[in-house]
Amino acid sequence: PGLDIRLEAAGSLICIRKITDMGRRCDLLVSADAGLIEELLVPEHADWWVEFAGNEMAVAYSDASRRSKEITDSNWHSILADPSVVVGRSDPDCDPCGYRTIMMFELAGRYYGISDLCERLLRKDSQLIRPKEIDLLQLLDAGAADYIIIYRSAAEQHGLRFVALPPQINLGDNAMAQTYASVSAQTQGAGFNGKVSVKGAPISYGAAIPRGAANPAAAAAFLAFLLSEDEGASLLKKAGMRPTEPRVRGAPESLPPTIGRLVRSAKESERP
Repeated sequence: PGLDIRLEAAGSLICIRKITDMGRRCDLLVSADAGLIEELLVPEHADWWVEFAGNEMAVAYSDASRRSKEITDSNWHSILADPSVVVGRSDPDCDPCGYRTIMMFELAGRYYGISDLCERLLRKDSQLIRPKEIDLLQLLDAGAADYIIIYRSAAEQHGLRFVALPPQINLGDNAMAQTYASVSAQTQGAGFNGKVSVKGAPISYGAAIPRGAANPAAAAAFLAFLLSEDEGASLLKKAGMRPTEPRVRGAPESLPPTIGRLVRSAKESERP
């Protein structure tokens, strides 16, 4: 909307730590896990956040991947566990996709009745762990990895072949929230002071304007554009994401008017 956007991409955990641990300033923070904003930014560094989109986990590959002609939505887990197959995943201490991969493996083990599946998958190919999921695309392109665990939106956006996982596993179905909540994964806590446990939940993207933003009005204008039903939702869909009804959490009374007109509060969303 006529704004000069200066993007600094990193795993969501790294982006948040730039604010909380390094004292960096930004006008708008967008996280692939809205829950991280609640856990690490509010209330010390932000008053509110908006949840606005969903996604799901997927197993992406290419025609050159080992056993690519065999893989299906029912045998993918056995192919990934094959010692001859190389799997890339992102770092759970840097990127929500990384700890969601662990949750996905744990859910898959329960769904297929293989108690040690998660342990077996996490034990292999640790040399191919990367800071954020987009870094995994290079591994696949170079043939260094046969399969990568990424968001379905990224697989679709880059024209990759992928396995669409069952809703009981993919972290993309709100109706499965209770199932997802039965698993958790460890990630680096704030200030790098030990590990914290993150509970499984449907994937939800969030955004916040941190305190001390140099250009809060411009940030609010861009976020309003992103949340708009026409242009914003269309862009999200083109990127393979699932726009959801914007919901504000935290202190809605602190919302800029341009944002307040577009969102519902958590309490309003819970009304019948």
